Amino acid sequence: MDQLFIGMLFILFDFNLSLGGFTIGLLPDFVGYLLALAGLGKLAQESPILSKCRTLAGVFAVYSLLSYGVNLFGLTANVFIIYIISLVEVILRLYFIYQLVQGLKQLEIGRQIELYTEKLHKYWALMTAFQVFSLLLIMSLLLSAVCTVVSFVFSILFILKLNMGRINWKNGMALYH
Repeated sequence: MDQLFIGMLFILFDFNLSLGGFTIGLLPDFVGYLLALAGLGKLAQESPILSKCRTLAGVFAVYSLLSYGVNLFGLTANVFIIYIISLVEVILRLYFIYQLVQGLKQLEIGRQIELYTEKLHKYWALMTAFQVFSLLLIMSLLLSAVCTVVSFVFSILFILKLNMGRINWKNGMALYH
């Protein structure tokens, strides 16, 4: 669960350094997906959905590595292509997180350990809504920026609740050993 949590930090939070036409991701998504893949390896046997998430994490790791390379070397100059790549990444990320929450719900029910999946789902839905609004309102920079900030706040709340579930998982697992 620790690797999964750290992976989600990389997946949810993008910090980039731009130098001319080059962008260097300081917390690359592909590292997050690889960490999630490792963390899910330990949990996948307890949940069919988490097993599916493990496969998704591998696919998304490859996609985000390719996207990282494109951004790093500034290979695309067409704003429309960059927008489409970003849109696909957002959709993949949100789908992965949704599946993850559903898988954690299976663990929560199966092990009777509070993983806060109701709150995680709520934060996921709000994060998703504001990310979609941000993309739809891209022509209005102010509204798009406000939606991005609100989505960021829900991402933080999601991570904090996921961490609480991770701690409960560790404490609950101690009861089983």
